[in-house]
Amino acid sequence: MNWYVMDKEYIDYLSQFDSCVGYVEYGKRLKLHVGILLTVNSCHYYVPISSARPKHQPMFNSLDFHKLRDVATGYL
Repeated sequence: MNWYVMDKEYIDYLSQFDSCVGYVEYGKRLKLHVGILLTVNSCHYYVPISSARPKHQPMFNSLDFHKLRDVATGYL
């Protein structure tokens, strides 16, 4: 599994044409993305990583949701 940081200027550019492009800024940090989810016509689509919220606790892994566990602590 590879980790990526998306280029903010490129995300801003894409956002002009597609309102579904997610934001990548978290204060002074940029949101992490993991691996290539899929490739369509040579365009790569990446998975954004989000922080755990209370609403995620009862959820189970599925096609569009997967909990990552911290190997060192065992916490989600």
